[in-house]
Amino acid sequence: MFGPVQLTPYDVEFRLFRIPIRVLPWFWLMSAFLGWDWIELGPLYLAIWMLVIFVSILVHELGHALTAEAFGCPASVLLYHFGGLAMHHAGFNYTRRVRMLIIIAGPAAGLALYGLVKGLIYAQVYFGFLPEELVTSDPFLAAVAMLIWVNLFWSILTLLPVYPMDGGQLSREIFMHFDRMRGERKAAFLSMATGIAAAAVMAIHFQSPYAALMLAFMAFQSFEQLQR
Repeated sequence: MFGPVQLTPYDVEFRLFRIPIRVLPWFWLMSAFLGWDWIELGPLYLAIWMLVIFVSILVHELGHALTAEAFGCPASVLLYHFGGLAMHHAGFNYTRRVRMLIIIAGPAAGLALYGLVKGLIYAQVYFGFLPEELVTSDPFLAAVAMLIWVNLFWSILTLLPVYPMDGGQLSREIFMHFDRMRGERKAAFLSMATGIAAAAVMAIHFQSPYAALMLAFMAFQSFEQLQR
């Protein structure tokens, strides 16, 4: 996503739904850095945050990977310091429509997880299938709040038309469909403008320097693309 990724002897590798998954140690450091404020409530809350980040990003990337596999495109998932990356090889029917479906599947999976958590909350309210002492415990409530916030926020963020995020890739496909000659340039300009605006919002309104720097870097990459 942002250049070559260096693999390490400490990577965690496993398969889920036959999809090869690799987790670099830098992923855990990034997760801890993003949620370091939780340490004020105790190490347990930081661990819950890191688990929520792991599950949420993995679900997002599996949305991409499983959709790619469904269309005959072998896929794998990498979790690293910039989040997650689903990689796939083009199959024989790798059309623009298929590419767009693969792109949309990531945010859709995140929003589905968000909906599932919200649904479980409502089910608990009406049916009470979980023990009361569990659902009223502070760690459980914190985990639920994190899952809701991360999956809603991350899914919306990745839909912004900023390349190489999902929204940026989607807008590029749309522009290229309607204007093969200048579509890529239009997508790069939209990516640059949106990236600058979103970085400012993240820095000023949400006070999230990591997200602001990431978006600013993406905007700069789009600016370089326009120059070329």
